[in-house]
Amino acid sequence: MPSSSRDAQLKFLYAAMLSGVLLFFAVVLFLSGGRDGGESTVIFRWGWLALAVIAVFAAGFLRGRLQRGSEAAEVWTAAILIWGVAESAALLGLVSTLVTGDLAPGLGSTLVFVFLMIHHRPSQLV
Repeated sequence: MPSSSRDAQLKFLYAAMLSGVLLFFAVVLFLSGGRDGGESTVIFRWGWLALAVIAVFAAGFLRGRLQRGSEAAEVWTAAILIWGVAESAALLGLVSTLVTGDLAPGLGSTLVFVFLMIHHRPSQLV
């Protein structure tokens, strides 16, 4: 498969993941009106925060393993792992906002996700 085709596929995957999370963020903001999660709010808040911190460190670790001139398969694997870790943190924060009505986890996790996606975009990994 030509390199330009692989790059286009990687960019498409990137755009799909980014737009999917941002669309889910918009839905969660629309649906998360005034619920009181009680004690579960604290659990979700610490859970998404821990996962967001893990996502930032995991993305940095995976990115550090890529070397200049890495093979396309290595770049694909690292990119998918980095974006998957970032997406999992964002989805946990958004689900916790949906369950508890507390906007902090959803907003914070989405901001961490956008930061990681901008910092690890396809043009910087290839």
